[in-house]
Amino acid sequence: MRERVSIIVPDFDGCLYNGKYFKLIIEVLNRHWDFLIALGRKNHLSESEANYVNQVTHNILQELDKYDVKDCKYSKMQAWITHPAFQKRITTALDKIGHIKKNLVSVKQIIGIILHEFIGYICRLNEEIMFKIFLMANEALISHWCNKMLIQGVSRAALMLGTNRQSFYHDRAGMEQNGTGSCYVNLHDIEGSIRSQLKNIICRVSPFSMSDIYANLARGISYSKILDEYWTPDGQGFRYKNHACAIFDESKVSLLYAIVHDVVINVLSELDIGSERADITIEFYDNENSILEAIGKTFSANPQLIPDGVTLNLYPYDGDLKADPIQTIQGKGVIDYRYRDNVKLMAMMCGHNLQDFDSVINVYQALDINKFISTRVTGREIQRFYQSRPGVAPLFMTGNEPAASEGVNRSASFRLLI
Repeated sequence: MRERVSIIVPDFDGCLYNGKYFKLIIEVLNRHWDFLIALGRKNHLSESEANYVNQVTHNILQELDKYDVKDCKYSKMQAWITHPAFQKRITTALDKIGHIKKNLVSVKQIIGIILHEFIGYICRLNEEIMFKIFLMANEALISHWCNKMLIQGVSRAALMLGTNRQSFYHDRAGMEQNGTGSCYVNLHDIEGSIRSQLKNIICRVSPFSMSDIYANLARGISYSKILDEYWTPDGQGFRYKNHACAIFDESKVSLLYAIVHDVVINVLSELDIGSERADITIEFYDNENSILEAIGKTFSANPQLIPDGVTLNLYPYDGDLKADPIQTIQGKGVIDYRYRDNVKLMAMMCGHNLQDFDSVINVYQALDINKFISTRVTGREIQRFYQSRPGVAPLFMTGNEPAASEGVNRSASFRLLI
């Protein structure tokens, strides 16, 4: 008997980090700015100060339930700021930037930088506050996911990052520039919320990251190191001196290509189910219409890029829930066992240097998709060959092999087959 498997793939900036999210943070700052400033300057707290901090934390958690988060559009952010010191910080920053550079830095970016500073103060006060803010901002969406899984009889679910924060550096940049938490941490917050509501459904976060692909690392290495930075800080700065990087694809076409194949190859194993028993639906959410359009047009015109048995649903989301997908695409292709190499092939066919992690690509605009399809090697033929010869190791990579530094020459294998 086949089982329904749901793979939830949300974007974060502008999507899960939406107007409601920022409205709630700003409301906390409007009411507790002075206290948070004082807390940020304290190295140690006396017993009486610690007791007061606990009382403030309790008050904030109760106040959050009373804030109005209706009609919270991201564009209205500046109008929500009422504390005079907060307003002055923005004015002062604009004055320091000067008239020449004002066109290079927006008010929204300045607010984001200030919010990042104060999120640190809030987390020092109590991380439960930011946890509650994030879940409140997306409460309707998470409840919708849970209800939908119950109605459709989903037995297993996984969460994957649909953001372009596919490396530690991209996540840090997003946190510092946009004034948010870490999407890696918040994805686990969603997992906890779903598991608390759906006791009988298996739900897991899958540690997929594009940085593993571009750095030739075993799947999950980058994700694990990023969580180590946030969950087990050593108090002396970052735990790791270097993290893997990922190439930023504005269209997310390469990201979704990797995900639809990774789900069949790796995520189903994490959920302890074989592909022959699974009806897979991937639910992708983004606030950018240009991204939804790029993904929709690419995969609807070329459904052979998605494995047979996989359904891709595309949803717009910026805090306002829309229950039905704007597009549904049924996969008609084979599993790409070499999707890691083919993601890099996409970048190279766009004229990109794989060692250049500073610039961005747009696969939707730059890639000759027909040429890519005729050039890629999926590993399916190789798999059939080796299935008929038990005990002989296959040549293709699925992402569970040792890293290149551990003795596998991935680049040589890639050149050989392509």
